[in-house]
Amino acid sequence: VEVINSWVNEATRGTIEEIVAEIPEDALMYLINAIYFKSDWKTPFDKADTRKRIFNSPAGQIETEFLNRIGTMNWFETNGAEGVALPYENEQFAYFALLPAGNQTPREWIAKQDGSTLFSDLTALIKKNSATSVALSMPKFESEYKDSIKNELSKLGMEIAFSPEYADFSLMNEGHTKDLYIGDVIHKTFVRVDEKGTEAAAVTSVEMRTSGMPISEKELVFDKPFVYGIMDLDSGMPLFVGIMEKPEV
Repeated sequence: VEVINSWVNEATRGTIEEIVAEIPEDALMYLINAIYFKSDWKTPFDKADTRKRIFNSPAGQIETEFLNRIGTMNWFETNGAEGVALPYENEQFAYFALLPAGNQTPREWIAKQDGSTLFSDLTALIKKNSATSVALSMPKFESEYKDSIKNELSKLGMEIAFSPEYADFSLMNEGHTKDLYIGDVIHKTFVRVDEKGTEAAAVTSVEMRTSGMPISEKELVFDKPFVYGIMDLDSGMPLFVGIMEKPEV
């Protein structure tokens, strides 16, 4: 446990300290993957403009600190949502935030999207860089998330790999016996967004077991649940995607 968690802690620069709490007696192997991202905004937020306002979370109103900036930004509309993309110093990457229109929740909005084109369409919008004068207000936050994604992977067609009866990893052991299966897949993330920039990390663990303000064109206030993420504009793929429902620092 100490060896695994020490590697994770080092790989994520101390943002994720633990991925494994204990190792079951029938666990034979772990495959650990980590990603770490940290970058300053191309245009930082002024700390003097950070002030508290109300965020309307599903559990009720929360008073929290909001970043504020007025200026020319990449504002866009897409499929019943409006959003903004903020470039980092390394312009290969950009932070995006999407606010569903009306009373739609982020989950309701996502359910209506075409998953096969959502991020390619989003990348195209970000690259288009529709310069618009925007009064932007969005919460500072630190977010941590941990969950088993075994059910999600099973729905995507990997259910056999989790079955002690049907899994076949026989080429992974010397005796070529079919007594290996994936016990669980744990995913853990950390994201921080503040005036200077963004710090984010994620770790996935696969456990193998034996069977046994001024006037602006637009005002965009993220004061209710929204979708956010970090995009790699070269590949068109998201490094991180989340739903912010309860911003906390």
